[in-house]
Amino acid sequence: MSASLTTQFPGELGSFVEQQRWSWLEQELSPATQAAESVIAEAKARKQAPPR
Repeated sequence: MSASLTTQFPGELGSFVEQQRWSWLEQELSPATQAAESVIAEAKARKQAPPR
C-alpha cells in the first residue's frame, strides 16, 4: 500500500512522503544504533585498559 502512495503523488509530495519514511525508519533504528555504539565504546575501553 505504501508503495502506491509515492506513485500517486509524484514530484514534491512524493519526495515529502519518502522523507517521512526515512525519518520514521531513523527514529525506529535509533535505539539500536545507540546501543551498538555504546557496546563498541565499552569494548574499545576494555581493549585499551592496562592489564591487571
